[in-house]
Amino acid sequence: MQLYLIRHPRLQIETGICYGQSDVAPDPGHLDELISSLPQQLPLAFVCYASPSQRCRLLASAIHEQACFDARLMEINLGAWELRAWDEIARSEIDAWALAPLSYCPGDGESAFQLAQRVIEFLVDIEASVSPEKPIVIISHAGVMRCILAYEKGLSAQALAQRVLEAPCNILYGEVYTKSRIN
Repeated sequence: MQLYLIRHPRLQIETGICYGQSDVAPDPGHLDELISSLPQQLPLAFVCYASPSQRCRLLASAIHEQACFDARLMEINLGAWELRAWDEIARSEIDAWALAPLSYCPGDGESAFQLAQRVIEFLVDIEASVSPEKPIVIISHAGVMRCILAYEKGLSAQALAQRVLEAPCNILYGEVYTKSRIN
């Protein structure tokens, strides 16, 4: 199963704002740029899944007329931290997150473990429902993409979240990453 993972376009939001699952609009210029350039980087025929966040949904709808939207592909929920400046969040809360990144729910939102759980559930579902010969394009967010790239079949949510936390990688806006199969 060939996966093509695409991070959403750059956003219309000030630098230094925590946005997680907030439905922030994509930068229109970058969105148009991706709509023009992505078809040359993708197979002619594919199944498309995307986060329902408008930054993913708008891109998916533009490159695939039957894109499927799945909430399990949304970014981590940062609860009360959403749309707040990072420097306005209490240092003690950020320190608590740093001490227990697997289990801590920033802003009473969602933990890394919970994010990994829903990503695994999504991957198991698509593996069972999509032909292995059919390429799959997933338009999502950096946190979800890190989980997908690190996933191996049979890995627990705790092990996946730990793997992602131990080997962070920079996922660029609008870039295409490939994974040859769900191992």
